Amino acid sequence: MTLHTIRVRARAVDLRWKWEPSAWREAAREGAVTIMTANQTPVTPSTDLPVIPQIDRTGAETDLHDRAVKRLKAKEEFRVHLLIYALVNGMLVLIWAMTGANFFWPIFPLAGWGIGLVAHAMDVYWRREPTESEIASEMDRLRSR
Repeated sequence: MTLHTIRVRARAVDLRWKWEPSAWREAAREGAVTIMTANQTPVTPSTDLPVIPQIDRTGAETDLHDRAVKRLKAKEEFRVHLLIYALVNGMLVLIWAMTGANFFWPIFPLAGWGIGLVAHAMDVYWRREPTESEIASEMDRLRSR
């Protein structure tokens, strides 16, 4: 097979990865593919091909999609934070247990980091979105400055 530009139509998608010349010739006879040399002009797409529907994400739908992605990322970040908290503090408790110290000193990093972890959880799971009236009143307050 020489250098050709091959336009694959909907019926010949399964031939896309087959490079046997006989398969391409058979598909060309059936009208499933168009073989052109490099100096030919491109063929306009056939109108009998099915139209693939596109998702229209305009306006509120785009905003909702972006907010959902943002929340999912925040939840994943919290799960990673929780895992790191458990691993690091578990290691500190293990070090405390192996050294035989009487005073439970890992309580300080457990409590300090735990406060940050609870704040992160509240931000991810219990924070409410501001209402439109709250946003409008804040915008008015900023304008009056």
